[in-house]
Amino acid sequence: MKSILFFIILFFICPYNMYSQNENKIDTIYKQEFKDFTLFLIRDDSNEEVGYWKTTLVDKNTNTSNIINIDAYSKEHFMYSYRGGGAFYLNNIIEAYRIKNKLHIFYSTWGKVKLFVFDLVDKTAKNYLIGGFPCILSSGGHFGIIDFHKTNDFFYFSIIVGQTAGEKVNIVGYYNIKEDNLHLYNFMDNSTKWKFDSKETSEMIEENKDISLNIKEALIERELIKDNTEIKYLFQLKTGHLSYIWYAEHNMYIIRLIRYDHSANKWIIGGYSDINADLYEKD
Repeated sequence: MKSILFFIILFFICPYNMYSQNENKIDTIYKQEFKDFTLFLIRDDSNEEVGYWKTTLVDKNTNTSNIINIDAYSKEHFMYSYRGGGAFYLNNIIEAYRIKNKLHIFYSTWGKVKLFVFDLVDKTAKNYLIGGFPCILSSGGHFGIIDFHKTNDFFYFSIIVGQTAGEKVNIVGYYNIKEDNLHLYNFMDNSTKWKFDSKETSEMIEENKDISLNIKEALIERELIKDNTEIKYLFQLKTGHLSYIWYAEHNMYIIRLIRYDHSANKWIIGGYSDINADLYEKD
């Protein structure tokens, strides 16, 4: 299992926080090695009106390059005249994974987190928008914490973005590698909470002990499953005092989420909708 935790702060989330143009018109801003190719993200600022971010693969055997993704943004559109010139749209790669014949690239772009899936055989691609924070004019700084993990056939992620002294958004979800679909959660206020009398459950969850059994007992207590229902713990992400826990019912046919509030020793059952995310259309 591989996990990545990124902390992006202050100047790199919204357009009014601008960094100055350097002397280089073409920069390599990301590089990652794979067995038979090298992945680059190249920023091309040679055009006066448009900035380009080109995701490029260079074959190690033939030394040929192939641009698989281009982001192009008008400099005029993403600059505010009273802020001065030299602004760029920040676009960077968080991490990329090759899984069989597909390349999965996670981007952090202008306050958004995206997933780009490229088929290395038939050269087709899909873009998914995981989430982000709407940019607003404000004198306060912005930040983002991106925590995602790959385990077995899934990517699990939690993203917290917002103002350092204001509104924040928490985005939680998972990507099913085999089925090639992205699931995001919309949390609501009609959660059912179940309180336990001691901290034993909280400690067991913290230590990843008997989580499947604890989930099953909580669901049986609420008469949400039968005694013979198979429950399999998959993964958990801890954000603050909450644990987001994925589990499967009936031998992986149904994947669900349950939350645990460690500050109150309560299960939070339900209270969310599972959204199969749409593909992301570029502006």
